[in-house]
Amino acid sequence: MKLLQLAEHFERLDGLTSRNASVDELARLFKSIESPEEMREVVYLTEGILLPPFASTEIGISEQFMSRAIAQAAGKSVEHVKELYRDTGDYGLTAEKLITWPGEGITVHQAYNALLDIAKTGGRGSIESKVEGLARLIHRISKKEARYLLRVPMGKLRLGVGDPTIMDGLACAYDGRRNLRPVIENAYNLCADMGLVAGILLSEGPERLKDFRVLLGSPIRVELAERAESIDDIVRRLSRCAVEPKYDGFRCQVHKNGDEIIIFTRNLEDATHMFPEFVEAARSIVKAETAIFEGEAVSFNPKSGKFHPFQVTVQR
Repeated sequence: MKLLQLAEHFERLDGLTSRNASVDELARLFKSIESPEEMREVVYLTEGILLPPFASTEIGISEQFMSRAIAQAAGKSVEHVKELYRDTGDYGLTAEKLITWPGEGITVHQAYNALLDIAKTGGRGSIESKVEGLARLIHRISKKEARYLLRVPMGKLRLGVGDPTIMDGLACAYDGRRNLRPVIENAYNLCADMGLVAGILLSEGPERLKDFRVLLGSPIRVELAERAESIDDIVRRLSRCAVEPKYDGFRCQVHKNGDEIIIFTRNLEDATHMFPEFVEAARSIVKAETAIFEGEAVSFNPKSGKFHPFQVTVQR
């Protein structure tokens, strides 16, 4: 798929206010995709990300460096770009106004890989390398492509479609209905990776998703409790129920695969570096070769004999 085709789908989504219309547009987009790899990339870009949050891959471009990249590509001063940005409030629109070339007609795969390479660039001089890489990419894309693609590294794609709409779009793309939505959602809940689920649906069909199992290294999405107005309301809704105190701590989901330990937060981010004690404990205490378990990390004050509040624990 050409990047311009994706940008045109995004442009149509951008102008829609009806959720049903957005689902239909996403279904048309997903139905036009032929390979699982491209499906993953398109779904990630539609979410406004490069990889799922637990992959800890961010492009790491600030507004200052985005201004420099656009200026370098367009042959303008950084101040000119910043002035234009103050008017538009959007780096995608800013680049669109400055681009005077038609673009090279690159594919989604080429654009996605270019952004991913920029995100993975690290070490000494990495910021300059990121700016230069982004400037080269900008010089290869057209006005409309820039409008949407450059919003991704800034975390501001804003198409108005969330996970539920994307899942409905995938279901409709498969058979024209939304019957597969529960199957898609269950698989997504087990791996927190919409791109992976979409790629499997395209390559192996819904039967494979029906047999989907949890994956070591991919966090299970957290099912949060719903708020109730009162204890009486809880009892009315649940009938007989058990009550236990809540620890004011840091929710952790631990994945063990041999000596490899990964700790995920409730937001599905990798927090392994925060809890070296947990890593060592999981290696020494948990005898199973592979395991997934969760609990609450709570810091303890041995002098007072009391737990620290969450605000102290999270400062680790």
